[in-house]
Amino acid sequence: MNRNIFLTLLLTAACTSAGERAVDDALRNGNALFEAGDTTQAVRTYDAAPEDHRTRYNAGLGLHGQGSLDESVDRCSSAFALADSAADRNKAAYALGHTWALRATLADTLARAAAREARSIRLSGDIN
Repeated sequence: MNRNIFLTLLLTAACTSAGERAVDDALRNGNALFEAGDTTQAVRTYDAAPEDHRTRYNAGLGLHGQGSLDESVDRCSSAFALADSAADRNKAAYALGHTWALRATLADTLARAAAREARSIRLSGDIN
């Protein structure tokens, strides 16, 4: 029984490509950095990996947390395009929608602040 398990593990490891191992390493290392609070280095780790929906999704979440919303949209869109299952596409679409909603909220807040500022400007005298 133990021999069969060992052979199965050995065959699985042998059949895993270098790209898949690089993605798995990036996910493991990036997630550890993310959990330690170093989202900047975690995003760099995810971005250094070969293209994969999981690394792009995680990078998008990290960028979202940093407030880099335009970059987060790029990564989440990439994760959506690369996803190979409906569940993964749903996760990427949810993150993308959340990021778009936050961008819209911030834009609305800035527009209101600019309108208040513009209303407070008083012109006096000859403006020519």
